[in-house]
Amino acid sequence: MKKKKGFTLVELLVVIAILAILATVSVIGYLSFTEKANKSVDEQLCTQYNTLLAGEAVENPDITLGDFIVLVEENGINSNYFKTSSKSYVFAYDQKNLRTVLLDKDSGDILFPTNYTTDNELWTIYPTNGISQSGVSNYTLLQSIVYNDNLNNVPNLKIDLNNNIIQVKNTSKELFIQNGFVVVDNEEIKNKITIAEENTNLIDTSNPEEVSDGKWGQIIKAEEKISFSSFVEDNNSSIKIIENKFFGSADQKTIGQSITKSTFTSSEVETTEVVFNNCSFVGINISLYGNYKYVFNGCTFLNNDKSGYPITVTSEVSNFEFVDSNIINCVRSINLSIQCNSKIENSTFDLNQISTDKNERKDNAIQFNSSATETNEKVGNIVIKNNDVLKANSFIQLHANMVCTGSQGSSAIDKNVYDLHKNFLEGENVVFANNTIANGITNVQADPGMITDYKDYTEETLWNKLNDELNQLCILLDSKIK
Repeated sequence: MKKKKGFTLVELLVVIAILAILATVSVIGYLSFTEKANKSVDEQLCTQYNTLLAGEAVENPDITLGDFIVLVEENGINSNYFKTSSKSYVFAYDQKNLRTVLLDKDSGDILFPTNYTTDNELWTIYPTNGISQSGVSNYTLLQSIVYNDNLNNVPNLKIDLNNNIIQVKNTSKELFIQNGFVVVDNEEIKNKITIAEENTNLIDTSNPEEVSDGKWGQIIKAEEKISFSSFVEDNNSSIKIIENKFFGSADQKTIGQSITKSTFTSSEVETTEVVFNNCSFVGINISLYGNYKYVFNGCTFLNNDKSGYPITVTSEVSNFEFVDSNIINCVRSINLSIQCNSKIENSTFDLNQISTDKNERKDNAIQFNSSATETNEKVGNIVIKNNDVLKANSFIQLHANMVCTGSQGSSAIDKNVYDLHKNFLEGENVVFANNTIANGITNVQADPGMITDYKDYTEETLWNKLNDELNQLCILLDSKIK
């Protein structure tokens, strides 16, 4: 009987080596094919952009990069804010010739259109990572930012705010800034900034008198109040509209302000709705009261410290909308009642995570509050879609205000809070859609909040019980939230 012969160790190693080589060649070939395909997509899009620009230039020869982004979207083209498919390409814009080009990401050379050359200054989107692009010294903002002398290797830096605001904390170079609000807090930085003659406002928060006439808004000190009613376009309307205003803190710390039923008492018409259009709030937190509808459209909240939320929507408020707006460099964000009818759409949350205290609530893009009561209140109609969460601890936080008396039945209260959050997670009147959440950010987080004076449970026991229940609900929400 013949003895069966197997593979020797050397033969196995040879086979493994050959397979590894074949796999490497396949991967390299696949990556090369993918890169060529991505470059082709970018080149086709660049050609499409230039065709659109050629047609538009007949009637409008002066188109900024910010204008062009709007033009692209209006014509049904998804610009993706000029992010390239290829890792080696970067989109740039020749504003004088009204042409888009593709640059080599490393060298800054123009690679497409082929043989296109220009001595004109090129524009591109301001980089969120703070790394400048070779061959480009002009940048356009897509959202408000805090500038801390990044892009240091860019000479003659020019920034188009694109109707956003920039708070310049530190700069070693001269800056030219146009189309928006520039905020500084000392004379030295102010002297290094040149602004365009039109559509640009430089505001020194250390000098509130600069806007004391109310033309551009109001800067206040800690003991002062913003006169919101003085900025309303028509006080005889039930809808109070405040547009294109800047509100800032003259102090280093955030100042809290409130809008209540008494805010617009000078009006002869009862207020039903308060609307802020294209307003900027730097170092200002707002608490909203009254059975009104509040709308923030195209607004920016920037650079708040640890004290409170930029926007707090109390349980009195019937409707709340936050649309096409930004919360930038703030530690916290929007705090609202789970019973409020709310819409949060097309907005950006780029929070500053500076809290390291484990006992302090971390920054969350949206916090929903529910109060423990003996009746199970209904969840409002809630729509949260098309938002970008760039930096935060979590996107959604479920928070329960468990402040009760010893005469109330703890199990009933506990069940009501649980049911309320369950209705929030599973209710058909709560919609999440197309939200983009950066890596490392938790979709949803539970916080049982405060529990006091219970007859049947110790505070710690009930807190842990509710915490476990809310965390179970968070698991249900995780797949639904985006």
